[in-house]
Amino acid sequence: SKNGINGSGDITISGENTKIEVTDVGGSAIKCDDLKADEGATITISNTPYHGITGKNVTIQNATVSVDDADYIGIAATGDVSVTGEGTNVTVQNSGSNGSGYPAVRVDGGFTMTDRANLTMTGNGPTESGADFNAVRLNAVEATATVEGASLNGGIDGTTISDRTGSISVSNATVTGNITNGGSASTVLLNSQINKAPEGAIVIGCTDTTGEKIEDSVSEGVVAVYNGTPYTSLKQAVEAATGDDAKTGDITLVANVSLTEKISITKDVTIVGNGKTITGKTDNTGVYFEITAGTLNISNAKLTGFGDTAATQTGFGVFKIPNTASNAKIIASGLTVEKFNRAAFDVRNGAFEIKDCVINCDNGQEAALTKGIVAGYDTTGTVTGSVEGCTITGSNSTYEGWSSNGVEISAGAEVKISNTRIDSMKGGISVARNYGHGEAKVTLENCTVTGKDYALRIFESNNSSEPVAGSSASLTVQGGAYTGDVRISRKDTDTNGENNANGSTITVTGGSFDSSVAQYADSSLQYEAVTADGKQFTYHKTVEEAIAAAGSNGKI
Repeated sequence: SKNGINGSGDITISGENTKIEVTDVGGSAIKCDDLKADEGATITISNTPYHGITGKNVTIQNATVSVDDADYIGIAATGDVSVTGEGTNVTVQNSGSNGSGYPAVRVDGGFTMTDRANLTMTGNGPTESGADFNAVRLNAVEATATVEGASLNGGIDGTTISDRTGSISVSNATVTGNITNGGSASTVLLNSQINKAPEGAIVIGCTDTTGEKIEDSVSEGVVAVYNGTPYTSLKQAVEAATGDDAKTGDITLVANVSLTEKISITKDVTIVGNGKTITGKTDNTGVYFEITAGTLNISNAKLTGFGDTAATQTGFGVFKIPNTASNAKIIASGLTVEKFNRAAFDVRNGAFEIKDCVINCDNGQEAALTKGIVAGYDTTGTVTGSVEGCTITGSNSTYEGWSSNGVEISAGAEVKISNTRIDSMKGGISVARNYGHGEAKVTLENCTVTGKDYALRIFESNNSSEPVAGSSASLTVQGGAYTGDVRISRKDTDTNGENNANGSTITVTGGSFDSSVAQYADSSLQYEAVTADGKQFTYHKTVEEAIAAAGSNGKI
């Protein structure tokens, strides 16, 4: 009648050289409050007349657990069961045969699988019953199941309690068995391979076990899902994700969204756009995303109609980090941003990572100033950021006589821009010292910039005044192609003068230009090569390199 391992407290089994085998005992193989198996440990259980593992919470992370021939339940928890980690393999087989049958896994709290973990359930329950016991059974009204980026070879059973409210959420995963839920509980299945979708489930981007697409299904009015709970507005989902009781999890859009008010981000939030469109208010600049703390990570969505017909407003951005923010960051990938007022991204104090995004600055109003990305432009804020693999097109505004441009970086910001194309802009990339504080530091790597007015420019002033006291600016070009003026712009009474004559430096270490930038070439580049048509200027360390670049009838 004795359990194999029995503890009234917690048990941890850890380490790749740790191997525990429990077999032929008189009770459960392992019984305790909380069990944790991790860091490569191996647990092998066989031939037990009661449960394989029983306790309050069971955590299996990067470990191997096998339960074979437990007469009752393979893994039974009155709290949570967590199976996580790419190196995690859990098997429950030939168990639950006692009486009318028991499931492979039973959970009263939350069941979670993530990070490529694998759970396989086979041959469980009495053979003659005809029922499916190869399942995770949700054994309480509020018990939940979350399978994300993992493989569950078996099913999820939420029907044993009729008035259940606990959700089932499956995303980017494989579940080979039946998924069922009861009561008013929600079931959300996203971008996964499943056996079949239960009636009433939200289903987006799923296939069956043969690879055939399952028809998408979304309840009327639902636009987003967070931790298995559907929401009829993005604002509600964000409030749930940033509330005091928020749990780790992504917000996934399941339908197009229309916003009527500002979305405030005050802690870490991830929004998976799922290819949907987020629409603001075309005549109102009061609708946007404001990040004041934490990180907003948003991907794979289109954003349109954010104040594009309203009067231009200084400081507006579809995504905005104000100067009052604390440890705020925006991570954007795979977005299309169009029809907006002033800027797509406006970061005054914080950090940003913008990757593989398309920004169209043409909002149809020539007199409305638009810019793709604004970094800095604050007397106290400090900004760091990166732009990678983006395309920024569109604006020719002459508003206030100040140039539109693809990216504007002010003193107090450090930004790296790589593999990005900026085209059809009046200005390409500007580095401004007329406002801000400290140093503006910009590095360009393999970008293609075409500016109708200028490609690259450091603005030291606003044409009539000195740059901000104590400020400086450096612009380093490391490869790419640049069409348009490249220079340092000083106040009207100054001449361009020498590079670094007034705290502004442009350094060219590579790339091609449509006019000479010899004064900015790195000192190691001794030769300027000009093609025969006079339209391409490049810079080289050796005369041989320069001759090859200049080509036939070119000039060195």
